[in-house]
Amino acid sequence: MIESRPDSVALRVRSQRGTHHRPIKYMSKHRVNYPVIQHRMPRLIWTILLGGMLLGCQKDSGKAPTSDDAPAGTGDDRQRIILQLGEETVPFAWFDRFRQIFYNNNEFDISLDAAGSTVLLNQFVENQLLLLAARRAGTRLSDEELETISITFDTTSAEEASLRREELLGQKYLMSQLAGQVDVTEDEQRAYYYTHSGEFVVDDQYRVKEILVDSETLAKQIHEELLLGGKSRFDAYARQFSNAPSAANGGDLGYFQKDELPPEFEKIIFSLKPGRFSTVIRSQYGYHIFYLEEVIRRHAQKFYEVQEKIRTRLRVEKERRAHEQLISDLYQKYRPVIYENELDFQLDKDILDKSITLEESHAK
Repeated sequence: MIESRPDSVALRVRSQRGTHHRPIKYMSKHRVNYPVIQHRMPRLIWTILLGGMLLGCQKDSGKAPTSDDAPAGTGDDRQRIILQLGEETVPFAWFDRFRQIFYNNNEFDISLDAAGSTVLLNQFVENQLLLLAARRAGTRLSDEELETISITFDTTSAEEASLRREELLGQKYLMSQLAGQVDVTEDEQRAYYYTHSGEFVVDDQYRVKEILVDSETLAKQIHEELLLGGKSRFDAYARQFSNAPSAANGGDLGYFQKDELPPEFEKIIFSLKPGRFSTVIRSQYGYHIFYLEEVIRRHAQKFYEVQEKIRTRLRVEKERRAHEQLISDLYQKYRPVIYENELDFQLDKDILDKSITLEESHAK
């Protein structure tokens, strides 16, 4: 006779194929830093940044340089012209505003040395090109979009609100130009599938069930019942006695591939034959009995299994190419000119976009 199970809570994490127990060392989170490795930030990263950074307190380590920090000889006139786009001119104040907000909400660890400042300048020029093109095309933000900006960013000054509108207006124009260029047909998806078939292979998958209890005595009683022919009752025992979150599902943890389970569990589970269960295994969580339901051997995935993945991949690539082409066309049309002597930092000319022309200063 097996006694009723005691109550307990097991620590677990969810994987893509199921729920399983892991030592705490498997659950650590790592912050990812994004170094300056490109001359212009990817559009996706920049769009996320525009949508996510909030105005507020500056960093404790300091604030972004302003015109007051400019080297001698550059002057402190914030209306001095630093950028020419066709017949349009852009004052230093606009770049300084852009830089201040980016720096004070810096989530990508870009420093404001020559390299980091030049990366920001590249992005600023691109944003200004999109803004100019949006205005020339008559792009407008709807009342609903303006209200969303106000609610989302809760800006505290007219200058800050203006910057938000400009940034999002440029993004709206960008997306309108990409529309229709990034659709992916089924023929394109199938062609990609057949030419990249080696990418769509799934390794061996193991479907695992588990019973977890706190008592060694109870675990051994359950194990004995299973040995006496109760293997078909594994699901019922799991529902009745297991403390694991999977108990409600008959102990079903889902499918796992190599290196997705803690090594001490994987060694035991992967050595089982389908339809067999393990001995009682002790861990920091209690006493386990694992059952290997089935093994799906390494195989090529069917087209329908990976169709959405392929569609997304092709769409992202089309979007990237269309975005690059649009920006290239805007560079050709408006031929940006940077007035180097009007900047308050030293340009890194190896990083500056090669489509930008450099001149010393703007003719008055």
